[in-house]
Amino acid sequence: GFPVPPDWDGISFKDAVQGSSEEGREFLVWDCALYTVQRAVRTNRYLMLRTYDQGGYRQFDPVELYDMAQDPYQTRNIAQERRDIVQLCSEYMESWLKDQMSKNHWTVDPISEVLRERKQAS
Repeated sequence: GFPVPPDWDGISFKDAVQGSSEEGREFLVWDCALYTVQRAVRTNRYLMLRTYDQGGYRQFDPVELYDMAQDPYQTRNIAQERRDIVQLCSEYMESWLKDQMSKNHWTVDPISEVLRERKQAS
C-alpha cells in the first residue's frame, strides 16, 4: 500500500501469497562478485550462469546451462547441446542489463567495474 519508487525492480507477489493467480516473470537475473564474478539468468525451466572471473575457486565453464526440471542439482552442463537456450538467456541478460542501466542511471555495468578493479589490483 505504499508508492513504489520508479527505479525499483521488484513486483508484488501478494496475490500469490494470498492464493490468487500470479503471472510471475519470464526470467530473473542475479549476479555476485564477492569471490567469483558471475551473472545468472533463471527461467521457469533453465538456469544459465556466466562466469567472468573464477576468483581462485573451482574451474567454472565460462557458460553453464542446466535444465532444472531434469537436473535440479546442476550436475550436467548442457550449454553446448542447447545453444538455442543459451542464446535466449543471453538475450534476456542483455535486455535486463539495458533496462537496469536506464532505470538506475548506471554509466557502467557493475560487473565490468569489479573486473576492472580486480585487474588493477593484480
